[in-house]
Amino acid sequence: RSHRAAIAVECFHKASLIHDDIEDKDMTRYDLPTVNALYGDAFAINVGDALLGMGYRLLAQSNNPELVRLIAEAHVSLCKGQGNELEWSANPRHEGMEFTLDIMRHKTVPAFEVSLLLALACTGNHQHLRPMLHNYSEALGIAYQLKDDMEDASQDNGINQRPSAVFALRNEHPEWGDDDVKSELKRMIEQYRQQALDALNHLYSLNLKRLLYQVTEKILK
Repeated sequence: RSHRAAIAVECFHKASLIHDDIEDKDMTRYDLPTVNALYGDAFAINVGDALLGMGYRLLAQSNNPELVRLIAEAHVSLCKGQGNELEWSANPRHEGMEFTLDIMRHKTVPAFEVSLLLALACTGNHQHLRPMLHNYSEALGIAYQLKDDMEDASQDNGINQRPSAVFALRNEHPEWGDDDVKSELKRMIEQYRQQALDALNHLYSLNLKRLLYQVTEKILK
């Protein structure tokens, strides 16, 4: 069951990347051409849809409806966040950091949280850990997206075409230069990284705590 769930998470993750590249008209990912760049949008949509179907099929084979429910809720939340981003891109306006963080909570955080909740459901569904995992996932997801926004800005990677943290800070502080924005982003990344690690203080399992510490450092290195 746990192996199927892990593969399903990877299917959903890859599908979300393919669909995100189509919607953002990105031509590269990981310094390689995207599926839509190589084969066109129609082909890429079909590949993403196929991966979603494979993911749901794997979870259905586990005979645990809770796994399907968890992934479906994350799927809808991610699409809501992406929808808010697309709506902004179609009608750009001056929004602050709180608006941007709210999009991150819907678009980025669920991808982190659902992986942990599926693992929890596969190992006995220890409900008392869910609030801790939610807090950890939210802080880690926001820190990751802030880091991604900062890196995109340094590469001039279409950062002003979506409601990014860089765009929000420039709106809130028009007097700031690039160095000021970068400094504030670094401060926020460290703040949310520390929040993620602090959330793990409630874990009694040293092995799990050590594993999630390693995950945090790997994602935010």
